[in-house]
Formats: sequence, structure tokens, C-alpha cells
Amino acid sequence: MATVAATIVAASPAAGFDLPEPVSGWRAEVGTRAFFSGGRYQKSLYGRYLNSRLTYGGTRAVTGEVFGRLDMPGGVFVKGYAGFGSHTGGTLIDEDFPPGFTPYSRTVGEMRNGRIDYASLDVGGTVWQSGANRLGLFVGVHRFFEKYHAYGCRQTATSSMCVPTTPLSHLDMSQTARWTVLRVGAVADLAITDRLKVTLDAAFLPYAHLDAFDNHWNRPEINPTAEVGHGIGTQLEASLAYRLTDHLSLGAGGRFWYYQTAKAKARFGPPDPPERVWSERWGLFVQVSYRTAF
Repeated sequence: MATVAATIVAASPAAGFDLPEPVSGWRAEVGTRAFFSGGRYQKSLYGRYLNSRLTYGGTRAVTGEVFGRLDMPGGVFVKGYAGFGSHTGGTLIDEDFPPGFTPYSRTVGEMRNGRIDYASLDVGGTVWQSGANRLGLFVGVHRFFEKYHAYGCRQTATSSMCVPTTPLSHLDMSQTARWTVLRVGAVADLAITDRLKVTLDAAFLPYAHLDAFDNHWNRPEINPTAEVGHGIGTQLEASLAYRLTDHLSLGAGGRFWYYQTAKAKARFGPPDPPERVWSERWGLFVQVSYRTAF
């Protein structure tokens, strides 16, 4: 009877769910995600002596993404992801402040037809492991591209700017930004059951380089304006995955990205005014992945 019971336990999905240890020590997981996110991009001219502020807010986006992780003998791993998508809406708020601009101006435009692309590549090592639980440290690089277009211009304060209102069919302003960042972080896998796993990924961005340009389509004297700077940031991600079979998993999760620089310059022509820029994106994703050992 004991032998029969042992055989049943060994054959059950819960007891035998993990992949057998590969002879070579190599494991791989690849998958795809749909990322549904919101975000904001904001910049202010002349630092603490605020002259102008533009806020591209409510930038709802849908992104298709591929991801993967390769674990090698000795605990070394490589992981990464890449995503491509577009945003479906949002509002540009363009503010100009006294004494540089009198009276105060606040105009509003409708955002559409934008784009976001991104990619990350990390290399690291597992520093602790107990069964299916493990902790790894990594360094890596991340690229984030965001492009926004604002149509129409409507004054909501007392300035004469955009009076009368510019129609929504007219492209008024655009913003293009490329962030290239260094990632230093940790990733942890925590097994809740033999089938359910939580993954936590946190990275500090000690160096975030911004290469951007602004298009004021109705002001040829400053169109385009290059914007360059560097700063810091952070990225956080958590996901929950359920293994349907030894190889196939379904999951869902969320992430938050933040980049900022207080040391940017707007290239209007000497002297270039200082500029503060920050960008953030948050959202939820669903995923499917396939894993194997070889």
C-alpha cells in the first residue's frame, strides 16, 4: 500500500511539476506580454525660476512585448524584454508664467497618434537559492522612447495666446524623448505553491541620459528645440505566474518606471536655459511564457 501511495504522489501534477534538473545546467524561459499603461511627461524651463511648463498627461498606451531569461551553469543569468506600441489619448497642458510671460497663460491640447518603444537587457548572478526560491543581483541597460503629438490649442486662463481656439484638426506641438539608462538591481522568485510563483524586480537607475527635442509647429524660430541632460530614476515590477503544465505558464503583473533630470539644457541658442524633465509610466500586463531545460 505504501508503494502504491508513493507512486500516486510522484505522478501527481503538484509533486512533479518542476522541470527535471538539466544535465548541462541550462534553463530558458521566453514569452510575450500585453502591457496596458498610463503615463506623464513633464518639463519646466529655467529651473526654480519657473518660466514655462509643459505637461503631457494621461498618455494611455497599449504595448506588445517579448521577454525572456536564460540561466546558465554557476548561477549566471541573462534576462530582458522589448516592447513596441502606441498611445491612444491624453492632454497637453502648456503653461507660461510671469514675469517672463504676462499675463499667465494656460493652454490645452488633445493628444493622439503617439508612440512608445522600450527594451532592457540585464546580466546577473544568483546569490541565494532554496528549491524554487531564488535571489539574483544584476546590472543592465534600458532604452525608452516616447513620442507625443498635441492637436488644437484652447486658452483656459486670461492670456491672448490661442485666442481664438485652434481646431483639433491642427497639429500644434510634438515631443520626442529617448532615455538611455544604467540599471542596477535585484530580482527574486518566490514559490507560493508548486504551480504559483511571484517574481519581484527592482532597479535603481544611477545614470539616465535624455536626448530629446521639442516641436512648436507654430513657432518656426524655436522649432525644433533640442533638449539634452542626465539624471537618475527607478523601475519596479511584480508579477504572478501560474504553471499550466511543466512548460507553459500564464501570468499577470504591474510595473512602474520613473526617470528624471534636473540638469537638462534646452538648445535655444546661447545661453541655453536650464530645464527640468521627468517621465513616469505605470500599468498592468498579462503574459504567457514557455520554459525548458537543456
